Amino acid sequence: AYLEVPAEERAARCQVTSDSCVSDGRRHFIRCCIFIPLRDHDGNFVWGAWAEVSPATFKRYGALFHADATNEPPHPGALSADAAGYEGLNGHPVSIQFGTASERPRFTLIPSSNLMYREQTEGITVHRVFEILHTLFPKDFPQP
Repeated sequence: AYLEVPAEERAARCQVTSDSCVSDGRRHFIRCCIFIPLRDHDGNFVWGAWAEVSPATFKRYGALFHADATNEPPHPGALSADAAGYEGLNGHPVSIQFGTASERPRFTLIPSSNLMYREQTEGITVHRVFEILHTLFPKDFPQP
């Protein structure tokens, strides 16, 4: 949504930080992480993503930004972008779990037929990670 605002108007119409964005005073976004578990290695592949949230969720996120909010109930949101290979994600509903003050919130995709939802629930292999990286950065990550 930020990129939909003409570049010459963004400074006047958008308030943006590395963690949040308000567009035209009415659309509210927060940055979170989508964790994809690895099936054949310890750890996760992590996507950084933005979600549009209600003004109330945005206000609550701001109030808890410097606190441990791990006991906060999840909040609803909707993804605000597509990712290469995961078409159809823009507007996909997510559950947002706030974390500690040093962590970005986590997104859990709401059940759907989208590939990212399936990968988030079933996990992926390290080989799949390299496929994703090659799609995004073909010069830096040759074909796996």
